[in-house]
Amino acid sequence: MPPRNNRRQGTRRQRGDISQQHGVPFPVFNEEEVAIFKSLEPRHVTPPKWFDLSQHEQDARLNRRFGSVITGYIDSLSAGVLARNKSPGFREIMLEFITTFKEGVTGNLTYRLKGTEYELKENEVARLFGIDGHGRVGEHDEDYDLGNFWNYLTGGNPGSFDRLKASRIHDDEVYVAYKFLAHVILNKYEASIISKPELYALWCMMNGKTVRLIPLISASLIYIIKSRTKKSLAYLAFGGLITMIARFHDIDLDDDNAEYPSEEFKVTGRKVGNEWMTIPQNREEELPDSGNDDDDEVEDEDAFDEGAGPRRRVENEPAYMEVDERELEEDDEDDADYEEEEEEAYEEPSGWRAAEARLNQRFDAWTRENRVYQ
Repeated sequence: MPPRNNRRQGTRRQRGDISQQHGVPFPVFNEEEVAIFKSLEPRHVTPPKWFDLSQHEQDARLNRRFGSVITGYIDSLSAGVLARNKSPGFREIMLEFITTFKEGVTGNLTYRLKGTEYELKENEVARLFGIDGHGRVGEHDEDYDLGNFWNYLTGGNPGSFDRLKASRIHDDEVYVAYKFLAHVILNKYEASIISKPELYALWCMMNGKTVRLIPLISASLIYIIKSRTKKSLAYLAFGGLITMIARFHDIDLDDDNAEYPSEEFKVTGRKVGNEWMTIPQNREEELPDSGNDDDDEVEDEDAFDEGAGPRRRVENEPAYMEVDERELEEDDEDDADYEEEEEEAYEEPSGWRAAEARLNQRFDAWTRENRVYQ
């Protein structure tokens, strides 16, 4: 199980709560938090694109390559909590976390859960995922070279260095490690394009180096808040991040009224007790129209930049960790490129990629059935 936060319990703010007058189900203390909540609240919650690690022979090799970074995390993650994606209690915790998170000037992650303010340091976040997070990375590791590392991952077939496509990674274990980082830790719905900070984090994971997760997590959450594509306005694809952090603070995520996935979707899930991590039960209601037929980003990219909003990076952050938000944007053109290349490169997928392909087919069928982003 992940470590508990026995050192500090968080603090509650009593004054300045404006949640009732704005119809927010948890305490908020400024108009910016209200605006962020209003942008998130209409979105439907979906599980991440992830699959059972225990069903594949690559498990042993993956464990040797990455150790507790991957397999230890998955073993400690309660998939049953993820299965409760329609639980009102979990949805509220998820919305409160994303609405209130900030990356502090010291590089720590601050947020509120159930009205209580918490703070996590870099090494505590790393411990949640079994990653080495002790110490600070003051500058780029002198042993890291993006071109050499990407050539190694792609077997000498790097493609464009402006668009690092995950499908070019020829090693299945490394491919799975990146998908884990993108989908589970960073809560990305699509992970066809690897950002340069993500690639550096992957190199650190493979070489036993200290991994800075907070800047990556912050950039991913800010993208979720600011994105205005039809896909992003229709759903919130959550991973294990919020679940793990809530459990770190001993916050109860159980809900007696939780609705579980239907029998037909239990095939792709991992069973923990009587619970499953899988695609959710079909929903009959239509998702709200984004009002943006061409699926473009809004022109005002600074909609949430004013005031005391989330910081994209801390002051004096090393340049290699600076996240270009355009690198996180994956529009319909990206998806089409990814699908075309996957079809060309892996006509007869096997192992991990076959499992991912089957899961993606089921997930895409579910989104079409429920009109998630049509």
